[in-house]
Amino acid sequence: MDDTANWEFAAVVAAVCIGLGGLLLFTLLGAIGAWRVHEAASNAAAQAARAAAAIEELARSMMFAPAAPDAPAPAPPDAAGSRLAETAAELERLRGEAAELLRQQESLSDTVRDLVQSGVLRSDQSSEQLRQLEQTLRRVEEQLVRITTPRPR
Repeated sequence: MDDTANWEFAAVVAAVCIGLGGLLLFTLLGAIGAWRVHEAASNAAAQAARAAAAIEELARSMMFAPAAPDAPAPAPPDAAGSRLAETAAELERLRGEAAELLRQQESLSDTVRDLVQSGVLRSDQSSEQLRQLEQTLRRVEEQLVRITTPRPR
């Protein structure tokens, strides 16, 4: 082999190494991105489960707790069906309101995320503003949980 063939072979080996290095880099970035998406999805699923449990507990406490401290005694057996229907209607209305609150909270989170990603909220203090906004959203979620959690008697 002459020197030209050696240099050509070395150039091919270098090109393959550079290409494989780039492929490895993109693979690592993809794996890290997938891991972050999985973590966010796990957090969202956990929050949804907590919200569903809180709503179920609220519904349960409303079904078995009197409406007011001076609430009348339970209805006689012949009116039990109408009281059950009223309770079911009230429960369905509360479920609708809770679902609407969850949709609004998700919409707010998505809007903020889109604004940050599009650069509208980017500035020198954007990370600080984003942190404050996340804290505010966390406090709103805590208030929703506090409102929906029954008080001990």
